[in-house]
Amino acid sequence: MLPCRQAQWTARKTPSSKTYSSRFHEVQDYLSISNHVYTPAYLTAGASWNRLPEEVRTVLEEVAVEMEDFVLEEGQRLDDETLIKMRDEGMEVNEVDFEAFVEASETIYSKFADEVDGGQEMIDAVAALRSKQAPLY
Repeated sequence: MLPCRQAQWTARKTPSSKTYSSRFHEVQDYLSISNHVYTPAYLTAGASWNRLPEEVRTVLEEVAVEMEDFVLEEGQRLDDETLIKMRDEGMEVNEVDFEAFVEASETIYSKFADEVDGGQEMIDAVAALRSKQAPLY
């Protein structure tokens, strides 16, 4: 936290639970909720995953699907509780105008769609997911 105390940072990207557990709320006045990234945990991937026996991978995949709703609900509950604590302890929380970011990125989307094979399909897939996404806070 020394760089934050010495005003060497102007911004950082950290989940609310990490912000609170690391006590950033003690030295950081503002929190902007942008919902710009979702990074769920994963057990393993790539070569490590492929080294597991197929029956183990099958069980892990089944349990992951079974637990998905619980994990998402529990994560939301923890985020909500953490946000309340940080507000109660003096942090000012604001929500980013997400649509303004999307609109400002339109030229990038067009260029991506034109220059990347399958680019438009990827953009459409993200837009479909975004429309299903409930606000995280």
